Amino acid sequence: MTEELIPMQFDSSFGILLVNEDGTIHEDSDFDTSWLSDIHKVDIEELDNYYLSKGWDKTQGGDVLEFGWWDKEGNYNEPNKKWRTRSSWTEATSL
Repeated sequence: MTEELIPMQFDSSFGILLVNEDGTIHEDSDFDTSWLSDIHKVDIEELDNYYLSKGWDKTQGGDVLEFGWWDKEGNYNEPNKKWRTRSSWTEATSL
């Protein structure tokens, strides 16, 4: 029997993006047509490395601005560094 994997949830003002462990977008994602529909794959490895560098556990989800991603044409979009700085500070002060 194969264990069903639960996708990670990333929130956006456009809706919810569910991401599988391999970075692909889960079919049950629920968002309005927006830039989220351009995402082909999320760079989970880079996000996990960022979290680990901060002394945190690997990502379990969060905000869509935290991750880098590839679009459907293969172009890479860097994570929003300003958002990470702000959200990292918020995370650190709420521990």
